[in-house]
Amino acid sequence: GAHLTDKWKARFAEFEGWVMWDLALVQAILVPSMAKTREVITPPENNQRKIRLFESINVEAMRKDYWSVVLPEATK
Repeated sequence: GAHLTDKWKARFAEFEGWVMWDLALVQAILVPSMAKTREVITPPENNQRKIRLFESINVEAMRKDYWSVVLPEATK
């Protein structure tokens, strides 16, 4: 967690904040209750099949969970 945070801070130093989409995807897979999915059909130019699409995420729950792991002393 700390390594990723340092990398993001170095890469996006000019931004006050940013969405960590890569982390959000991992959290959505690991903790399904933090995201809402729906079933969709892939576009016709692809091999058409049903897939699960992440429709929304619980940003606050993900943020709280992430920082409780990265900086556990700060969340007490």
